[in-house]
Amino acid sequence: MAEPNHLLRAARQARPSPGDPRSAMSRTELAELANASIYRRTGRLTPLDGHYVAKLERGVIRWPRQEYRWALRDVLGVAADSELGFRRPRRPTGDVLSPLPSGREAERDRLARILSGHCRADDTAVRYLEGVLVHQRRLEDTLGSVRMVPVVQAEMELVAHLGAQARGRRRTDLATLLAEYHEFAGRMADYNGDHRAALYHAGRALDAARELDRADLVAAAFGLRSHLAWGTGDAAGTIAFAEAGQRDAHALSPGVAGFLTQMLGRGHAQQGDRSAAERLIDRSDDLTARAAAHPEDEPWWTYLQTPVRARLQRGLAYLELGLPGQARTVIDEARPTLPGPCRRDRGRFAASLALACALDGDVETAVVAGKEAVEIVAGTGPVHAVDDLRRLRGIVGGQGTHDQVLEELDEAFGALAGASVR
Repeated sequence: MAEPNHLLRAARQARPSPGDPRSAMSRTELAELANASIYRRTGRLTPLDGHYVAKLERGVIRWPRQEYRWALRDVLGVAADSELGFRRPRRPTGDVLSPLPSGREAERDRLARILSGHCRADDTAVRYLEGVLVHQRRLEDTLGSVRMVPVVQAEMELVAHLGAQARGRRRTDLATLLAEYHEFAGRMADYNGDHRAALYHAGRALDAARELDRADLVAAAFGLRSHLAWGTGDAAGTIAFAEAGQRDAHALSPGVAGFLTQMLGRGHAQQGDRSAAERLIDRSDDLTARAAAHPEDEPWWTYLQTPVRARLQRGLAYLELGLPGQARTVIDEARPTLPGPCRRDRGRFAASLALACALDGDVETAVVAGKEAVEIVAGTGPVHAVDDLRRLRGIVGGQGTHDQVLEELDEAFGALAGASVR
């Protein structure tokens, strides 16, 4: 049974009715004022009504969408979601594949039948599948995207099947989950160097996000398109897609907005515009700090745009601007603060540091960092890290005075399965 949200009810009842100041604000009045707040900020009409507010107060819905939380805070005059009793659903920890306590066999059996497609999805199944996606993202960082693609493809097909059978809110939840699966699959395809597959999944994610009218999902899909353009050296596309993702900037969380802003900065860096690039990267840092301070305002599904990742992105911008010394300093200072499990990030940091050192003329440090990168990413081969290592070898080989170093690099690079760096 849902736990009532006493804080929201008390906050509403503490405000006078706009029509009769002697009475408390009604649920319908609260909904109308919240809709008006959203319209003033966005120019969009939203369907909040008294029945939805009743569900919030009964605790049926514990975490309304972001723009609703902003509007309710605005109308009720509070600064934080927690003051209205809103609690962000916990991200799954531990064994996400065992979400139900032992002894609840009836629920386990029903979940198994839902997942096998023999009956419609309920809320338990939807939350379970959301947890699976979070779990798979963590697992992909360790196992590598090549190994994860077949598993994720099967999960996407299941979510699509369940979504086609669902109705109402659950259909919307599953459509949202499928859009996020496509966004995740697009990122993995990008890591694998499969540009065509990455574009396909980015397109599917964007179509679904637009149909759902979810600004955060639309922005994430455009962020992926921007990153794909950046990976091919298309500076104009990098900028255009990042700008498209910010069309509803008022409705984006700081983390999502921060990622798009840093992609804008990297696009301008590709064009050699240092002033614009640094201004945008500084803005991205501010947004990223806000996201880190208030993770409850970030969508449950998003990759967290953390301050340490923002430092890497600044370093990449400096490399694009032809400033390897500054890139080296930024990346080297950020590396020790990376969480231990972040294998892909650790490999990318090491590879980018190796490239920056080589471009800066420090071959010895470049080789040490390059070998470290190989040890981290061997067997997973994320294409952007491999590209940096390929450039590293080209720089060292082009100097013509490091035969022994080249032999050491080639021996280390042999561990990169299926990804030649020569």
